[in-house]
Amino acid sequence: MCGPTVYDYSHMGHAKCYTVFDIIARLMTDYFGYDLKLCMNITDIDDKIIMRSKEKNIPFDELSRNFETKFFEDCANLGVRPP
Repeated sequence: MCGPTVYDYSHMGHAKCYTVFDIIARLMTDYFGYDLKLCMNITDIDDKIIMRSKEKNIPFDELSRNFETKFFEDCANLGVRPP
């Protein structure tokens, strides 16, 4: 599944998207018994990340790693299984 571009905190659109995918994955594995591998990409470098890192005067990889960590914390707080 397409993951977030990690240049800022998660928002309700992220919550809806990943909660829906989690429900579908749980139905397929827990109810129907499919062997499912759920994969997610994380966009950790693009123009938005570069611009935000320049605004905050921090390296782009530090910025994206921080928001990636926060994204997965938010998913865990919603009870969404990790990919």
